[in-house]
Amino acid sequence: NTRRDQERYLTSGLASVDCRFCHVAVQVKKLGPAHTSVQWSSEATQRCAHFAEIREAGGDPARSRSCPRLADSIKHAVA
Repeated sequence: NTRRDQERYLTSGLASVDCRFCHVAVQVKKLGPAHTSVQWSSEATQRCAHFAEIREAGGDPARSRSCPRLADSIKHAVA
């Protein structure tokens, strides 16, 4: 595998989706009916309102599976 192959595998088919609640943008790829890949940037992770609530409560957002508000936005975007 070349670097180019690896980059194509990781980024091919990604679409930008904005959260309808806090307007952060993530990269999304629908891999199948029950599987969606979501790539968060550092900025999106910091700006996500759900993750901010977790941090404010003393938690670690890295331990959260995802943002439920963003999940709704993704479902809406791919519908």
